[in-house]
Amino acid sequence: MKLSIGDIKFSESYASTTVEVGSGTYPYLHLSICTMDVSVPLVEGKALEQYKEELLAKARERIASMYKEIVCGGSQVLKPFKIEITSSPRDKLEERVANLELQLAEVKESTSCHMQLMQNNIQEIKSRTIQPHLSNRSC
Repeated sequence: MKLSIGDIKFSESYASTTVEVGSGTYPYLHLSICTMDVSVPLVEGKALEQYKEELLAKARERIASMYKEIVCGGSQVLKPFKIEITSSPRDKLEERVANLELQLAEVKESTSCHMQLMQNNIQEIKSRTIQPHLSNRSC
């Protein structure tokens, strides 16, 4: 859905326009769903762009109210919320890299311990099997 605003008209105390609710889905075929007249109080010194935004906000408010009445039976519609990310993606990346480095160090340490145990076992096996054979030899 897309809102488009018509020409803004100024009266003695109000700025008003017609807002069109369009389908916005067909690139070459413009389908208008409905139009509505909206107005806001005239304020001295306000720019035309500010009036445009205020009129669009008023139209959105009216559409939300109609939606609430039709779909929700007049009960409160959930308002949208925004989640703000306070840390940069790089912070997370650095944390993940640090965790991976820690895991790698643990694997290296574990592997080192296993290698030492294997070497000790090999030495023990050698000492049991090779040494007795050597002592039984006669030169």
